[in-house]
Amino acid sequence: MSEARQMSIFDPPAKEQRLTQCMKIVKYLHDFGSITPVQAMQDLGVMRLAARISDLEAEGWEIQHDRETGRNRYGEKTTYAKYSLKGS
Repeated sequence: MSEARQMSIFDPPAKEQRLTQCMKIVKYLHDFGSITPVQAMQDLGVMRLAARISDLEAEGWEIQHDRETGRNRYGEKTTYAKYSLKGS
């Protein structure tokens, strides 16, 4: 009898299974290369990206942290985090 295969983040979830927020973030990083808090909220519904990144790092994922600079809707300078997988 073969052992049950562990679910991969790249496997489509079964009807009764849902991807966790961490799984969604890793898949997003593989698909798009990086993620910002705004992208996490808009594309994945993840409100606390930094907390999930911390969870992933605790699981052994190597994640690069960068600071980006942009402008908000009022034209004011702002900085935000941008995360990517190290080595990608």
